[in-house]
Amino acid sequence: MPDRFTFRFSDACHCGKETGMPDSPDSKLNQLLRRLPDWIRRDLASTDASRRTRAEDSLHAMLMPLIADERAAGKDAG
Repeated sequence: MPDRFTFRFSDACHCGKETGMPDSPDSKLNQLLRRLPDWIRRDLASTDASRRTRAEDSLHAMLMPLIADERAAGKDAG
């Protein structure tokens, strides 16, 4: 019997366009995390420092457009 307090990421995926919410940075981040390739997921948890660094650099490159969009949206609003 599963623990009733177990959090599953799929439980939190009811955000973004699926529920009619605007295309917020949080929903964009959730979309990005759901699309992460398996090798990045594995290498982020690796004990091998070079694999972990490669995965971190790749994740950083994927996050930069989201950060830039958010900064641009903040300047437009202000």
